[in-house]
Amino acid sequence: MTQWITNIDFQILEALQTIRHPILDYIMAVITHIGDGGALWIVLALYFLIFYKKDRRIGIAMGIALILTLLSVNFGIKLIVQRMRPFDLAELQGQTIDTFISPPTDTSFPSGHTTSSFAGALPILLFKHKLAWPMFVTACLISFSRLYFLVHYPTDVFSGVLLGSLLGWVGYVIARYSMFRWRIYQRSRDLHG
Repeated sequence: MTQWITNIDFQILEALQTIRHPILDYIMAVITHIGDGGALWIVLALYFLIFYKKDRRIGIAMGIALILTLLSVNFGIKLIVQRMRPFDLAELQGQTIDTFISPPTDTSFPSGHTTSSFAGALPILLFKHKLAWPMFVTACLISFSRLYFLVHYPTDVFSGVLLGSLLGWVGYVIARYSMFRWRIYQRSRDLHG
């Protein structure tokens, strides 16, 4: 079963290599680096927390989701699964791979870029902010760039989409519930105090 999935992973990656082009390499490198360390999503979460007074719940939800991503992916799943990256495996089999970007040194499963991207984008989407669709498209492009450069398998990215979406939803639910409870507390205090 796992060999069958790995074969499909490599078939998809080989098909994607047919669209490689020097100009597209540079565009995709910019896109993939936007997702490095979850930087874009951390900056957006801070923006919503500090400057978006209308509804700070978005920043709270993103912050929760990104912390859960860090704990579950970087300090959990990657250490347990220890999956070799596709370019490493291809080089072990005698193929020369040009990833164009600096090859990551950690393990492959799941894609941290993808998980943090969907964990960050989903709360924006669920709270129906005007940046929702541009950020969702950005999350998809970052995820695709990881396949384009052969640093992740499709199953790494697909798992990252699922896990990131789940963690984004958890962040959304916690932020929504906690802010609802906070407003009830404030109203109660105002009425009795």
